[in-house]
Amino acid sequence: MEKSTSTAACVIDAHRDAGQHVAAGGVGSFLRAEGDGEPVVCIHGMLGSSFGYRKLISELARRGLRGVAWDLPGFGLADRPAEYD
Repeated sequence: MEKSTSTAACVIDAHRDAGQHVAAGGVGSFLRAEGDGEPVVCIHGMLGSSFGYRKLISELARRGLRGVAWDLPGFGLADRPAEYD
């Protein structure tokens, strides 16, 4: 059981290391982007995060596009301010 936990932790750490922490509107968030071409913005829904787009972002970059995903407040690696519901 520990092996899968360690593997999951490694995958999440790799995702965190591939992106950057940013602030928008005074709220801390996490942004992951790859590629240099025309941007393709990936926005997650409820209960999602940028983590769900990690493979797609890489594929977009391989195809000459710029894949971009970030975590909305309260999800993924973003902050969850007390005043957010």
